[in-house]
Amino acid sequence: MHRNEIVKELARLMPHLRTNEPLAPYTTIGVGGPADVFVEATMVEQIRQAVDVCEAAGVPHFLLGGGSNLIFADAGFRGVVIRNLADAFEILAETPDAPPPTPAVPDARFSPPPLDDAVQWPEEDTDAPAVLVRVAAGARLMPLMKQLFQHGITGLEWFAGIPATVGGAVFMNLHGGPRFFGDLVQRALLYRRGRFKTVDREYFRFGYDWSVLHDTREIVLQVDLRLRRGDVTRARQFVKVWAAYKANQPQRSAGCIFQNLSPEQQRRLDLPTTSVGYVIDRVLGLKGRQIGGARIAPAHAAFIENLGNATAADVLALIETVQQAARDRLGMELPLEVELVGFDGK
Repeated sequence: MHRNEIVKELARLMPHLRTNEPLAPYTTIGVGGPADVFVEATMVEQIRQAVDVCEAAGVPHFLLGGGSNLIFADAGFRGVVIRNLADAFEILAETPDAPPPTPAVPDARFSPPPLDDAVQWPEEDTDAPAVLVRVAAGARLMPLMKQLFQHGITGLEWFAGIPATVGGAVFMNLHGGPRFFGDLVQRALLYRRGRFKTVDREYFRFGYDWSVLHDTREIVLQVDLRLRRGDVTRARQFVKVWAAYKANQPQRSAGCIFQNLSPEQQRRLDLPTTSVGYVIDRVLGLKGRQIGGARIAPAHAAFIENLGNATAADVLALIETVQQAARDRLGMELPLEVELVGFDGK
C-alpha cells in the first residue's frame, strides 16, 4: 500500500488527520520534527483501526499519549503517529471479586519532600473500600483524578501534577512519589497484530520505570484500576499540595531525564541521597550546563529544559554529556527515564 493509499484509508477512519505535522507541540519539552502522518483517535476502536491499517501496510506507527517522558528526534517520525485521546471510564465493581495485586515495595529511590505536617499522606487511606474502574488508555491522569473525585473515588493522588496518560503510565510504570502506577493495575486490554489480549498485572513484570511493553511493543487500549472509596476531602487537600510541589519543577521539559540511583549505588558512592539530580549538581558539577537552546535546569539538575529554541540534538548532546561524565568520574551508567524516538541507533 502506497503512502497516498494509507492516508486515504486513515482519513476515512479518523476525523483528524494531518500530514507532515510538527511533533514538538505535542510534547512537554517542545522539540521534535514532523510525523509523515498524524491522526487523533477519540475512541478505542479508532486506535485499533489505525493500527490495523499501519500493520497491514508495514508502516511504522507510534502511539502518542501526553507527550511527557518522550523526546522526538529533529528528523521527526517516518510513519504514522496516533495521538490517543480516548478517555472514557466506567465504574465496574464496588467490591471487586479478584484479590488486590501485591504492591511493589515502596520506591527506595524516593526522598520525601518537605510538606506541611498538616497534610495527611495517601497511605493512610488504604483501608477504604476497593472499587474497580475501567479507563481508556488515553485518559489524562489529572482530569481523570478530578472526575473520579466527583464519584467519591480516590487512589491516584500520588500522580497529581504529572502530565501523563493512563496508557503511558502503564508503559513506563510511572512513579509518583514513592508509589508505582503498576500497583493500581488489576488487568488491561492489549492489542497487536490483529489480536486482543487481556492480561493481569503480573504480565507486565513491572520494574523501575519499566514494563514488559518496552519489549513486546503491545498497545494498551484500556486498563482496569483498583482504586478506593476514600476520603475525597483529604485526597483533594493532598493533591493541591503535591501538585504545587511538582509545579516548582521545570515545566518545559520531558520530566526527570535519568533514573535515580539504586540504594546500592548510593552506598558505593557514599552519597546522602539517591537523587540523580544531586549527582549531576553536586558530584558532576553540571547544573546549568547549556548546549544550544537546552539547559540542565538550575532549579533541578535531573531535568533538561527547553529555553525556547532548543533542538532535539541539543537535548541529546546534554544527555550524552551527563552520561559520559558519570562513566568517566563515577564508573557508572545513568539509565534514561525518558523514551527517545526517531534517533539513529537509539
